[in-house]
Amino acid sequence: MYLELAVSAITLLGIVGFIIWLCLQPQKRILEIAVPLCVISFMIIYVFYLVARLAPGNPVFGIPAALAAFVETFGSFTNGVAYSDIAGSQRVIRLFGTFWFETLFWALHMLVIVTLAISGFAVFGRRLMDRVRVRLAEAVGKRDIYYIFGDSEGALLFGENLASGRHETLIVYFSEDYSEVLRERIASFGGALIELSKDASSNYLARIEAKHPERLVVFSGTNNPCVNGTPIAELLARKVVSDHAPFKVMCDSCGAESGHPLKIPQKPYSAMIVGFGEIGQACLKQLIMTSQLSPTGETPVFHIIGRNPISYEKFLIEHPAIHNCARIKFYPEDANSLKCCELLKVLLNDANAPLRNIYVCCTSFNEASHSESHGLRINKSIRRHLIGVIERNGLKTRDEIERMFVMPSVEETEIWTPQILLHHELDERAIHLNGYYCLNEADKQKDVNEFRDDFQRQWFGNMNLPAAQREGASSLHKRSSRAAADFMEAYFFLLGIDPREPGSRMRFNALIGELPEVLEPLGRIEHYRWCAFLYCMGYEPMDEMVFLRRVKEIPKNAEKEPSPKPQDDGIRKQHACLTTWEALPILDAIYIDNGPVYTRNRTCFQVNDIENVRLAGRLIGKE
Repeated sequence: MYLELAVSAITLLGIVGFIIWLCLQPQKRILEIAVPLCVISFMIIYVFYLVARLAPGNPVFGIPAALAAFVETFGSFTNGVAYSDIAGSQRVIRLFGTFWFETLFWALHMLVIVTLAISGFAVFGRRLMDRVRVRLAEAVGKRDIYYIFGDSEGALLFGENLASGRHETLIVYFSEDYSEVLRERIASFGGALIELSKDASSNYLARIEAKHPERLVVFSGTNNPCVNGTPIAELLARKVVSDHAPFKVMCDSCGAESGHPLKIPQKPYSAMIVGFGEIGQACLKQLIMTSQLSPTGETPVFHIIGRNPISYEKFLIEHPAIHNCARIKFYPEDANSLKCCELLKVLLNDANAPLRNIYVCCTSFNEASHSESHGLRINKSIRRHLIGVIERNGLKTRDEIERMFVMPSVEETEIWTPQILLHHELDERAIHLNGYYCLNEADKQKDVNEFRDDFQRQWFGNMNLPAAQREGASSLHKRSSRAAADFMEAYFFLLGIDPREPGSRMRFNALIGELPEVLEPLGRIEHYRWCAFLYCMGYEPMDEMVFLRRVKEIPKNAEKEPSPKPQDDGIRKQHACLTTWEALPILDAIYIDNGPVYTRNRTCFQVNDIENVRLAGRLIGKE
């Protein structure tokens, strides 16, 4: 009896589990599983009837008789006459036994009903089925659920790339314009489409923002589309420049100074950018932030070839102090012109700052394209032309020339990938960096993973509060932490260590721990890198007298403030720390002279930069 109850319970739970699992699958997969299973179940049930109805004297007659009983039973489950005849058949009892026959018989009937019902919903109740899938996936804790707001071509291509070959990933689209064409496109890669009104869309967005901010992807804009508020051109530039990082190019080709472990490049980084649209400007800013490799603040050099001087003038207006961290020269020329060819020869022969990379950004991407666009063909044509110019002058080998050229406007389908749009690994480092600044000296010596939850709250805010009261890290601080995390590999390369090699973390920590003369130059580089980041965000240096006045104008409730920052004026985009390394202690002295409110839980500015270098040995590299 106990065995029978156990088997019955297992059978029932198995069917329920199968129903839940099947409902989680995309429509195409449901039909691929449910239809064959339904047919096979029908065939096995028919075998029962066939075995019971076959007459020994006339076996052929048993076939239509079995079919009639089979149809009668399925026509009305309340009519148990035909079933009683089958269950009472001696042939069936001898073959299966009463209990095993009944368990299998009714389990198969349930499978037929379930598969038919779910298949029907998948075909005729598609809107409801998508909602059921999403609710079930959330209820059973399915890990990889991405919530996408927006149904542009870029958003759809991103979903296709994200879901490629990964059945465990569910991509949920929310749209105010529901159509069968759109639903079919999303269903083709296993996604779900949820139709929402404008008000409901805002509510859903707030709910997902509170529960799953790391898996929320919001597409907006058309000309220069944004993902979660960041222009796609900026995300693409970060990916492309990271793959061709200036510190990798410079450190691989320079030798260490005599008797010094640091491989500081003796000449500044120099690059050419052909075209100065959205991608060209984004690449320039990313290159400026990642090419600060001099402890003395020697600035990199950039040459821009563009036919539209207005775009460059606008860039200078938006970044008024950019000349403090980079020497930029704009040439209003066509990339195919004779003047451009002559300029290229001059730059390649420049002994003070030889040309390292050439970024071809003449045309932007076209998000509506699935194949190679006209703009991409133009970029390739310009690249071939410039390669020919360098080859004809015999200035470099073919292999060296190929490595010099970078084309940020890659194939359109490759732009909309998780590797470009989502920077989870980078964010993991950035979240730790952002939270590390809030730790006291004792906690900073512990494993940073112990504070993972606290760091998440400081980054995203308290998810239990409404969005307006959440107070996570600001957009500027998030960008700053990402830029710092993205540059951490440079410290390894400057010490001649590849962070991808086993034991790289231990070697790095040993060098910066045993050799004090290593830390200060790296801290200087980190300071100038941070300055370059703020300059690229449109900031300017704050006058020392203005800073002194802001320090003295402390509000009465400043004692209750955890860390007032008079050095940072976000409204006017001015920062007092945008100065030389040597001037930072002067700012510290101003803090000390104006009371304990500023000295509580803060470290000196130079120490902050050095701590960033130390933290690199805890966040990247291999054990």
